[in-house]
Amino acid sequence: MDSFEDFVLGKAQEEALRREKAAREKAEAEVQKAAEEIRRLKAEIEAQKAEIKAAAEKTAGAHAQKATQERTAQKKLDPFEDLVFGNAQEKAAKRDLRTLTGHQDDVNSVAYSPDGRRIVSGSGSGSLFEFVDKDNTITIWDAESRRDLRILRGHQYSVLSVAYSPDGRHIVSGSWDNTIKIWDAESG
Repeated sequence: MDSFEDFVLGKAQEEALRREKAAREKAEAEVQKAAEEIRRLKAEIEAQKAEIKAAAEKTAGAHAQKATQERTAQKKLDPFEDLVFGNAQEKAAKRDLRTLTGHQDDVNSVAYSPDGRRIVSGSGSGSLFEFVDKDNTITIWDAESRRDLRILRGHQYSVLSVAYSPDGRHIVSGSWDNTIKIWDAESG
């Protein structure tokens, strides 16, 4: 009888080991699938960041070009000055392109105020997979001096988008923290 019990016990152990192996293989497959999804999402986020950066550069360039054209039209440069000093419009456009610094993390969104006097930017790592963001702020800049005027804090995670209201009195921001905030453009 012992050999029959040993046989049954052995079969039960084999079945338990088989089930354990199947469960482990299933868990490993799920982990692999989750890792692939994370890689796909990271690639998608990087592509979106590249699109945002390209749009911001295009917008900033268009505003700088418009400002240069307005200043040039106001000054009505003498053609002789152009011959002596070179193309004044090109020099003015190069002078307008500046770098604004101050954020401690990725800049995800920028926008000009309707009157063109202010720039607003939103920052943060831009990733769901980085659990510690260094900078989840909105900065309001003076477009002429390129100095930061005010830093708005209130989002828990990265600020993904910012925009001015059509009248320029408010700023709206959206974040990975699943909130949209409306700010007073003057007082924060």
